[in-house]
Amino acid sequence: MIARCVSLHAERLERDDIWHGTDAFLHRLERRGGRATVFVHPRSAIAAGVELRSKIGVLLDRGHEIGQHTHFYADDGAVGKPQTTDLSPENVRRCLDRDHRYLIDAGVDPRGFVAGAWAIVDEVTRWLRDHKFTYDASVRAFPLSYESGDASRGDGWTAAEIEHGIVRLPTTAPVSRAVRGRAPRARVADTEYELLYLHDYDLMRARTRLAAAALLLTSTRARWTTAGELAALAMKERATS
Repeated sequence: MIARCVSLHAERLERDDIWHGTDAFLHRLERRGGRATVFVHPRSAIAAGVELRSKIGVLLDRGHEIGQHTHFYADDGAVGKPQTTDLSPENVRRCLDRDHRYLIDAGVDPRGFVAGAWAIVDEVTRWLRDHKFTYDASVRAFPLSYESGDASRGDGWTAAEIEHGIVRLPTTAPVSRAVRGRAPRARVADTEYELLYLHDYDLMRARTRLAAAALLLTSTRARWTTAGELAALAMKERATS
């Protein structure tokens, strides 16, 4: 039986409409016996001065995994999505430290990470190791629909690998591609899996809501898991090999 995980990149949970849409989807997942891995990027909540502690606490209480999601924007203070990215080591660490502090203050001890725009940056791996993270889901089994030199090192991964003590856990496809039956799969240890992602704000679109609902309906032959549980399989295999 294939293992299936929903990877939710949560970037706008401070907005009530997006929170309600996310909450409704996760309730449907729970009724199917699943729990998601929610990678929280708190930058917009920080810029808007909104506290997410209570919402994050609700998700933790319901059994969802909370990881860290960070974009490396250069213009940090603006409300709304910045337009420029700065992958210098100094800015990368500044963004990672800011988001990590916020999650720690919200009661989370994150062990999983995914980079904004799928950027693969050496400084990130060093920072993750320093902060006791277990895995990074920024590598992909699926191709991007656009050119991105920053993400190219993450292309074409179909199996989890351990590098510098961090599990490189491939994200396999967007939810919409899985529903169309065109989603690649990956392996960790002896387990075949799908790690399927979507954004919280995507759930504001009717097409995405339909795709997410279809995913749940077609998962009767899958075993729900979290990204952290998949990464643990890689660590276990390494420990016993």
